[in-house]
Amino acid sequence: MTSQMLDLNNRMVELNNRMLNSNEQLLHIGTKSFDENAAVKVVTIMTLIYLPASLVSSIFGMNLFKFDDGTTEEFKVSHQFWIYVVTTIIVTIITAAIWYLLTHKEQVRRRSSRLMKSWAPQDAEKDAE
Repeated sequence: MTSQMLDLNNRMVELNNRMLNSNEQLLHIGTKSFDENAAVKVVTIMTLIYLPASLVSSIFGMNLFKFDDGTTEEFKVSHQFWIYVVTTIIVTIITAAIWYLLTHKEQVRRRSSRLMKSWAPQDAEKDAE
């Protein structure tokens, strides 16, 4: 009987060690995922800033700069360059707002889903009483 208890104890210790090892591996994976998520977030923010400007500049065809006929080395900015700047800012704000609304909506949905799941067992216990 004692040998069986010791054997069971040894198995439990081994199982506990395996679980601790698995927990360490999961913690490492979680930390790595968190770091990668931060890098993706930076890329996303940079894209939100530069993509609208790229779109607007390609639409306008960059005809906002005037080059002289070649006799002088003069470079002039068109008087309508402000249209590019204003349009770019507006499109950037719209893009960022849509991104924020979509991600915020998803986060609210996930939070409410978690709350509903956490409340459901408690409600069932109250009904049982």
